[in-house]
Amino acid sequence: MKVTRLKKGYRINLSDAEWAVLTRTMDEGMGAADWTEGGWQRDHIPSDEKRIMTEAAMGKRCWMVVTEDRRST
Repeated sequence: MKVTRLKKGYRINLSDAEWAVLTRTMDEGMGAADWTEGGWQRDHIPSDEKRIMTEAAMGKRCWMVVTEDRRST
């Protein structure tokens, strides 16, 4: 996920897997997704989405963090 801060607002670039994780999180809530516990729901989640969820939960992936600031240009 790449979040760019513009002069008026933000632009968020997502891969298909990141979009799926984001919509799943918004629909079910952070606790319902069973990110770290490895609950029964994780068996039904594709492996690329599991990897993104695990990296975000462990702090190895920037998630909803501004990675580029274009306000001065």
